[in-house]
Amino acid sequence: MILETPVATSHAITTWFLVLGLFLPRVTLVAAYLTHTMPPNNVPFLLDVLGAVFLPRVLICVYIAFNMGYNEWFWIHLIVALVVYGVGSSKGRRAVCRKNRQT
Repeated sequence: MILETPVATSHAITTWFLVLGLFLPRVTLVAAYLTHTMPPNNVPFLLDVLGAVFLPRVLICVYIAFNMGYNEWFWIHLIVALVVYGVGSSKGRRAVCRKNRQT
């Protein structure tokens, strides 16, 4: 099975969106919306809003995959997302375990 690369040929994602999206994904999505530089996508507006609130890194990966294909920016964002979510969940588990031991 070969993955098809969905690429929108007429628009490119701006560099500031790609770089800032690595560090501050929610701020990036809000800034792009307010400055009307949101990458073109097929995602319905409701899912855009929910994605920006709950899973902004995943939403940015979807935008990159749709507009630029599975290039180096997509893989960098995907790796950062997995690391952030993995570290965040392990810290949460440790905090709960630590709290349970103290009581």
